[in-house]
Amino acid sequence: MRVIGSDQPDFDKAGGLLPAIAQDATTGEVLMLAWMDEAAYQETLESGRAVYFSRSRNRRWRKGDESGHVQHVLEVKLDCDSDTILLKVDQTGVACHTGARSCFFRSVATADAAGDAIPSPAKSGDSSMSAEARLQSLQLELPPAPKPMGVYKPLVIAGQMAYVSGHGPLLPDGTLMEGRIGADVDEEFGHRAARQTGLAILATLREGLGSLDRVVRLVKLLGMVNCEPDFRNQPAVINGCSQLFADVFGEDAGVGARSAVGMGSLPGNIPVEIEAIFEIKP
Repeated sequence: MRVIGSDQPDFDKAGGLLPAIAQDATTGEVLMLAWMDEAAYQETLESGRAVYFSRSRNRRWRKGDESGHVQHVLEVKLDCDSDTILLKVDQTGVACHTGARSCFFRSVATADAAGDAIPSPAKSGDSSMSAEARLQSLQLELPPAPKPMGVYKPLVIAGQMAYVSGHGPLLPDGTLMEGRIGADVDEEFGHRAARQTGLAILATLREGLGSLDRVVRLVKLLGMVNCEPDFRNQPAVINGCSQLFADVFGEDAGVGARSAVGMGSLPGNIPVEIEAIFEIKP
């Protein structure tokens, strides 16, 4: 990137870390809030790609290296106090690890015509909302419904039961997230992969049923985690999928029986594979 001014962020003001806001350069939509140290800021300027500092992992990370959801930086701005960074970006795919286009998808309050604050619409987990309405409210992007990679059907309907074959973390561009937890990737990556796998399952359900509103409830999940032998947090990984289903189908209908187990390997070195059983409407 070409530096056009002499202003610089004041990293000494807040212990070396400053908030960085990513904004869609075309629409103006706020996509996410993360953190930068001075090295991440300089790497962003030099590479033209957004680089952040993870406080939980205590290291720098370049957006999209693991997920494929790259942020190409078109402009960098500073606020009046030089302690907040604004990145105007061209976002590939989605910005949020939940699969939403923007991390800011939860409405807290809106204003009526007179300017008074009023309660926001029903939350995504509200039982009064349909699954399709919750999906829209959460601004989730479903990948294409995956095609079978062997001699099987992705979805089999028998009576009022829908049996979903094992799915992997399929991204919107048709690629799969890869990596063995504890060796190639960490638990947080596995959690994101489980959520992405849940989105792939939703895509299969929607294609096969015509609408997610035909789902009565989740009955059973089997989550398989590709991990090192000493990894013990398989349930926490599969929570990524379980929480997604609770968000979409509701806290009762979206939570079923479940098993979460470790595996020595999975096809294509994907981090997780998940199969599910749903009760459906005729």
